[in-house]
Amino acid sequence: MRVETTRFGPLEIEEATVLYLDRGLLGFGQYHRYVLLQSDENSPFRWLQCLDEPSLAFVVADPLQWFPDYTVHLSDADAAELELTGPDDAGICVVVTLPSRLEEMTANLLGPIIINVRTRRAAQVVLDDPRYHTRHPLVSGAPQRVPSAA
Repeated sequence: MRVETTRFGPLEIEEATVLYLDRGLLGFGQYHRYVLLQSDENSPFRWLQCLDEPSLAFVVADPLQWFPDYTVHLSDADAAELELTGPDDAGICVVVTLPSRLEEMTANLLGPIIINVRTRRAAQVVLDDPRYHTRHPLVSGAPQRVPSAA
């Protein structure tokens, strides 16, 4: 399918790559269809581009690249909503905030996006874990390349 985006222009998207977030993202509950885009194969960042609103895109990353001990404990209700049958079905990403100074980059470890890699259903969940924050500083040492829009 062909979609228009503000940041990337027109894109050809395979239907099989579309993520469906029944509840949407927190604060953006009206938008349900997204796709993950890799603008630079060497970058640890990806774009979560909304297909329902061309101007809506979030920088996301795999939290395990920065926090190898990061764990997500899903409720039975969340696991059922996502139709997860085991841990291998689940992918994870977190929204990253990119301020003007890279050393101030943060990740929302409290509200990860869980993706069923088989069905492409996804949900942003809110964890009940005091170790994590919505603006958790990213640790130096991991690749910190800012994603480009092209």
